[in-house]
Amino acid sequence: MKEAFVATGVVSAVIVDASRLIVYGTNIAAGHLAQSQQLSAPVVVGALCAFIGSFVGRQVPRKVTLRAVQIIVALAMLLIGVGLASGLV
Repeated sequence: MKEAFVATGVVSAVIVDASRLIVYGTNIAAGHLAQSQQLSAPVVVGALCAFIGSFVGRQVPRKVTLRAVQIIVALAMLLIGVGLASGLV
């Protein structure tokens, strides 16, 4: 069950990242080279974080209970909501 819960988040992240890469690729192909140079650092950092997250995410479900995953996700959503409401994100 916990693997399915985590897998749902992974699939959502893949869809979002694929959409983001399509937009970046379209901008680069359209000739916005100045903007593409500004985007290269965030794209590289994002790709590295995705690989690290995949590796860590593969190890964590084996050692964590479903309740712990639910609490972590709830806290993360709460922090993101507070960040959005306060204008930090």
